[in-house]
Amino acid sequence: MASIRDTLANLVEQYKAGDTPMANLMRGDTEGAKQAAANAFEGMTKDPYAGLNVATPIGIAGTFIGPKSKLWNTEAHALAKALEAKGLSQPEIWSQTFKEHGVPTARTHDTSWAQEIPSNTAKISDTLKTLETGGYKAQPVKDVSYIKRGNNYDVTLSPYNPERTSDFVQLRNLDKHLLESALPEDIAGKILKGESHQPTYMGALEDASQLNTPFEFGGMNALPAHYAYEHPQLFEHYPHLKDTMVQVDPKAYNAGSLTVTNKGNIIKVGVGKQKDIMEHEMQHAVDTFEGLPSGASPEDFPNATDLSHAKFIREKIDSGLNPSEAFNYVKNKLGIEPSLRAKGLGAGRQDLSVYLGEPVHDYMRSAGEVQARAAERRLPLTMEERAAKFPFQYEPKYGYDVDPEKLIFQNGPYDSYKTKSQLIDLLKNK
Repeated sequence: MASIRDTLANLVEQYKAGDTPMANLMRGDTEGAKQAAANAFEGMTKDPYAGLNVATPIGIAGTFIGPKSKLWNTEAHALAKALEAKGLSQPEIWSQTFKEHGVPTARTHDTSWAQEIPSNTAKISDTLKTLETGGYKAQPVKDVSYIKRGNNYDVTLSPYNPERTSDFVQLRNLDKHLLESALPEDIAGKILKGESHQPTYMGALEDASQLNTPFEFGGMNALPAHYAYEHPQLFEHYPHLKDTMVQVDPKAYNAGSLTVTNKGNIIKVGVGKQKDIMEHEMQHAVDTFEGLPSGASPEDFPNATDLSHAKFIREKIDSGLNPSEAFNYVKNKLGIEPSLRAKGLGAGRQDLSVYLGEPVHDYMRSAGEVQARAAERRLPLTMEERAAKFPFQYEPKYGYDVDPEKLIFQNGPYDSYKTKSQLIDLLKNK
């Protein structure tokens, strides 16, 4: 079996010759994936949006915050309310609060108050590269090599009998705390003390230190958000978001998701546009914490068949049948059993006119998604530029890519959505 040194030397030569899997991926599969994603997205958004005033939602990604933020600017908020009482428009209030307090403040699409913090200096940490293959499983380790870079460490764990370079565990840009979390206490302690059993090479044949101490590696498939996403101001406003766990899905490209559990949040990002994805999903996390419309999925919305069946069921119930009788009538009439979603919508009191019957398009109109895309789209803007460009209106470049009057809001349980006017009427009556 070749030594690590020989393996790395061969890897460098292969890379120079452009014959490594990584080089092939960079030249081939990545571009193919990128183009495929672009084509799919274009096909998904091209025609149906014309009637909805929706622009192509691929953004370039600021962060909108609410009153639960630890650093919510109460002075700017008080001024905003005073200016509103004087009859100023929300765009005027947004601009004026920035001029006087440095924090743009206004009401959003659903009448909630919001402020904005900059994200143009936020960036993806080099540490996230550790997870670019999806992470590493628990396994026995024969030896460990490391290089100290400033206060952080690049670490390579060598398994027994590796067959390819991808078998090595590559941990990158670990600070003291992450190093101690990822490795056994005695191994981390030796690295922090600079101990070495012999010299070796890492990376592009850089001098490194090697510890010939076998141990059991516990695996790593997630990082706390503040190690993955360098956005100190966001975490000052919402300290609990630092503990959001971030995973990388190597099969995804420009895709991401936020899962909220009773143990904390989990964000998954693809391998492309990770900064945009992180900003988008972090906006969902903020909105969820603030009690604002949060993220959605196309699976949350009825398709054309379910919507048609639900309307038929509703019609029969309104004519005097009970729900069970209506379900059976529709089944016998159409020769097909209505889905659970169709039954739930039909028997409920949800306004079915809210839906288009096209899940992807309804998803794109959901308020939480529209706001997250606006946050994503405003990523490059300075605070001065943010103050000059009011976000909570239809403005495809730096605002909403859907007319606010076309937004739909989740209000209550699963499948319970309302239009903007319905939601505002509900709020007024509370």
